[in-house]
Amino acid sequence: RDNFPDAAAANDLELGRVLAQVGLSPSLLDHPDPHQLCVSEQKALNLARALLRKPDLLLIDEPPPSLD
Repeated sequence: RDNFPDAAAANDLELGRVLAQVGLSPSLLDHPDPHQLCVSEQKALNLARALLRKPDLLLIDEPPPSLD
């Protein structure tokens, strides 16, 4: 949960849903250091962080298909 600063406001089900949306496993929450993730996982993690806030509009500078 250290990888998700907003995790206190979200429940496990919601975190799992957001991680699934970006193609990540919930076990990623137990990863001790996000800097050890591959670049595509880091990008997906950042996208999940943004989606967790439930934005009305999300502007990204890279199309999602470029994520692995």
